[in-house]
Amino acid sequence: MKFLCAASLMALASAAAVRADGVPFDRVTGRVTVPRTVLHMSAEQRAQVSQTRRLTLTPRQHERLARLCPVFPNEIGEVLSYRYGDCTCCVGHPYALLLPGGASVAVPHSEAEDVSRYGVRERPSFAATTTAGQRSRWFRFWRAVFRRD
Repeated sequence: MKFLCAASLMALASAAAVRADGVPFDRVTGRVTVPRTVLHMSAEQRAQVSQTRRLTLTPRQHERLARLCPVFPNEIGEVLSYRYGDCTCCVGHPYALLLPGGASVAVPHSEAEDVSRYGVRERPSFAATTTAGQRSRWFRFWRAVFRRD
């Protein structure tokens, strides 16, 4: 029974991955296809993005995004390549798209709406332990699925 449940979940996840929309970027025109705010990065910010895939906003950049969402954080939790081809459901929110050339990022306005509605969400942990040393939700879920009675 547990195996059947796990197999069903994995099949569902595989089907979802196949139908993933990817990021809102049209590769033919080279443009983001949704309303967005484009932020030009400094050399320090480009180095941070290339090393950590995060972006700490300058006060001016934060001010621009705070007009859309007064509680927008000072750091963008995940910077994705415009070539990212999977859904954005399992990435940190808010996220930004690294535009071709690597000097700018685009923050979809829907991310500001997400932060207003749900708050900042970190990328789900698929590792066995978290930084606090406690087991992640996924670890506990799979342990429960395959628990031997």
